[in-house]
Amino acid sequence: MIKKSIFCILLAITFIFSSQTITLATNKKAQSNTNFSLKKVAVEQKKIENVTEGEIKAVVNKKTGTMITVVSNSKNAKFKQVVFNVTKDTQFIKGTRDDLKNGCKVKVTYGMVMTSSLPPQTNAFKIEFIK
Repeated sequence: MIKKSIFCILLAITFIFSSQTITLATNKKAQSNTNFSLKKVAVEQKKIENVTEGEIKAVVNKKTGTMITVVSNSKNAKFKQVVFNVTKDTQFIKGTRDDLKNGCKVKVTYGMVMTSSLPPQTNAFKIEFIK
């Protein structure tokens, strides 16, 4: 009886460790597929662009980058307020990153992907300063 119990315990331990190895191998494959999918989504996201026009209400400069809050007064705007991450890839028209100040009127182009928080957050592809 004791030999049977020990055998069952060893068999269970072997099964647990072997299944973890298989899971790790599967997750590595899934991870590489996920990385490919995320790159594909990023490329597809740039094809579908949204535009928000409004006034900058806040500018936050951090070590990781700049964030701006844009408030739109348009009745057709999807969101009244959006927080945009200004990255190294953000293009500027009629101005530069240094021109991002409270009160500036801007037109911001961004993709489909944004947080579901309020206000929503997303990356700015292009920022055009409006006079």
